[in-house]
Amino acid sequence: MTEQVSGGRITRQGQGERFLFLGELVEVLVSEEATGGAYSLAEFTFPPGSGAPPHVHAHEDEIFHVLEGELEFHLGDAVVRAKAGDTVHALRGHKHFFVNATDCTARMQVGIVPGGFMNFFRSMGSPVGETPPPPDIPGLVAAAEKYGCTIFAQEN
Repeated sequence: MTEQVSGGRITRQGQGERFLFLGELVEVLVSEEATGGAYSLAEFTFPPGSGAPPHVHAHEDEIFHVLEGELEFHLGDAVVRAKAGDTVHALRGHKHFFVNATDCTARMQVGIVPGGFMNFFRSMGSPVGETPPPPDIPGLVAAAEKYGCTIFAQEN
């Protein structure tokens, strides 16, 4: 639950909108509705082996701030390992992806500028506490395209 205060909002830890996206816990901290579409901010929890497939956003930049653990980012031809405290900026129009290649859970905040793409995650998400359905890859690809994001086959 987000609290309205004079001149802003506060989302307390564990009180944001929460759902599962492909087995990853998502907690929306600042919604695009709250910012008039300017941006959104969410915290994602990535179990070992999870991450995002190679993709390109037509409309959004993504800012990833690692809170816990380590993630391997692929930005164009560069491969970087980002640890807790590191921030990665993926530019719109450039292919990128990341994976939790460790045996530990990783958490990171993801800022999306401008807002709106969080609706993709919502559209493919499931309620916390329910067993998520098996991944619907064709549905995922089609939903991403609806939001201006092209998903590519996983690279090795």
